[in-house]
Amino acid sequence: MRFGGDEFMLLAPFTHNCEQLDRLAETLILQYASVFEIIQNQVVISASLGGRMRPPRWYRP
Repeated sequence: MRFGGDEFMLLAPFTHNCEQLDRLAETLILQYASVFEIIQNQVVISASLGGRMRPPRWYRP
């Protein structure tokens, strides 16, 4: 069961390629993954991320 979610944007100007963005996403997902117990029920919290790199400044569609 999923109870709503919030959406946030993270600007990461220090990521210059997809590999760096992947490492950042993996680090964040691991930091937010947790399991705990409430009244003898296991509760799992996790995150999902999407990433996007901007085109180079010289790019014109």
